Amino acid sequence: QQSVLLHTTSGGGITNTIYNWGQRLQRSRDLHQNEKQKFISRDSTLTKIGYQTDNGAMYCFCQEQNCSKTIINELQYLKDSGTPMGYLSFQGSGASSGRGSAAPWCVNTWGIDGGLSSKYPVPIKDMQKAIGIPLQLYIPYFCPESPYFENDGNESEASSTSHHYKKWRSLSSDTSLPTCSSFPFRDVRPDQSLAFYKDLFQRGIDAGMVSFESDFMNQNYNCVPDFVHTTTAASIWQDGMANAAKYHNITIQWCMSTPSDALASLDYPAVTNFRVSTDFCYGESWNIGISSLLVWALGAVPSKDTLWTTDNHKTAIPGCPWTPDHENPAAELHLVLALMSTGPVGLSDSIGMSNATLLKRTITADGTLLKPSRPITAVDSSFLSNDDSGLDGYVYSTSSLSSWQFVSFKMKTNYPIRVGDFWPPLLPSMLKQEKNRERKDQTTISATSTLIAYRYFHENAECNHGMDAVSSGCVQLVALNDTVQASLQSSSSPSSTTVIFSTPTSSFENVEGGSDFAPEITSVWKESCPN
Repeated sequence: QQSVLLHTTSGGGITNTIYNWGQRLQRSRDLHQNEKQKFISRDSTLTKIGYQTDNGAMYCFCQEQNCSKTIINELQYLKDSGTPMGYLSFQGSGASSGRGSAAPWCVNTWGIDGGLSSKYPVPIKDMQKAIGIPLQLYIPYFCPESPYFENDGNESEASSTSHHYKKWRSLSSDTSLPTCSSFPFRDVRPDQSLAFYKDLFQRGIDAGMVSFESDFMNQNYNCVPDFVHTTTAASIWQDGMANAAKYHNITIQWCMSTPSDALASLDYPAVTNFRVSTDFCYGESWNIGISSLLVWALGAVPSKDTLWTTDNHKTAIPGCPWTPDHENPAAELHLVLALMSTGPVGLSDSIGMSNATLLKRTITADGTLLKPSRPITAVDSSFLSNDDSGLDGYVYSTSSLSSWQFVSFKMKTNYPIRVGDFWPPLLPSMLKQEKNRERKDQTTISATSTLIAYRYFHENAECNHGMDAVSSGCVQLVALNDTVQASLQSSSSPSSTTVIFSTPTSSFENVEGGSDFAPEITSVWKESCPN
């Protein structure tokens, strides 16, 4: 039996419509969603800044003689710089021994079980004790010759003392399926998924794991015939992984996921976040404005991929083309978007190359993230065609309490931000008492106006204590009069065209050097104090 939810709305814009649709779906699963918020609130990867070794990270393919020591030293360097990391996301060449033998990033023998390369002489459990912070560990799928499964033809790696070897049955991918030619791998069979992941996660937990990342969720589905041709196999496989995490009280991040995965997560409290960007390695991992909407609406947290806080001397990373958004001007953009996504903020600079000043703007002294109330998403008007909206660039927005933050970049022209681009909606405050006020800048405010203040982070004058904020140029004011306010309250939303401010243009002086990626951040507040 299946049910269909048809959600209709009479106005309010795209963001508001998707949000309300998601709220209805969440309410249909109140118990799971209440549990999910508890998992989110204690997920170290969502509450603390972290260090990552993902694709594009400086130590993803560590070339040092002793990479265990390198990671330990890097985390100590960050702590000494006043930016202590709250977790280590340990992936790449340090997570498995199977890279290059089959599907990308497949795991032959997990690092926990001795699958580390010789460049990592310290076992993961001992390394975790040395760094003193929890781990996020990674498996997308298993290589065809993985010793965990029966009849794998790899007896040399099996051990009579390793009870997890040769114990499980598997499903294999079919490389003849569309988009699967480079993806030979194995997944555990659905009917064994729960027991398999309980066993796997326990070994990870024993080594300090608090979060698990499952990658290539799209290919896990698309390339396994049993998942494609039956209606239940994929769901049972997902159930096993997610419920094993719930059993062990750890969290999961799903990467390279489909909308159906996001919908399925409504029933999985331990699946707290989804990566919504491409790999930092390949560029354009800043493009998260639209993909974040669905994840947020369904009660999970969007995640941007790893980032650098400097250009790291333009060091080449194997398999990663150099792109302008790896240059220094883009570093602030990546960090701001990661923070405002409300998902993981995972840097991956090399030792001595992190911008501590920039990082300290995002965290408290103990590394707790200073996040907004909701994930940053594309403004509603950006969904219109360029001809209709006039937008030539990117504008994202988020909010906290009674304020909004807008991030714009690659803007070839000024772009007007209208009332309809605000979410939560810019509703009027209580009408002012009958009196007129006149600011020193000669801006006259009517008795029934709602005051909106805004400030460009990089372009406005400094805000000094004791000075008038308006006359000094610290902030600028907009007054919404009673006519506009009445329009705001109407269901047809004709006021959505009312302009509040315009975004600055970006610099295109050095596009190869990433100048157009330098973000402009605009903060907007609605006056809440009585006259």
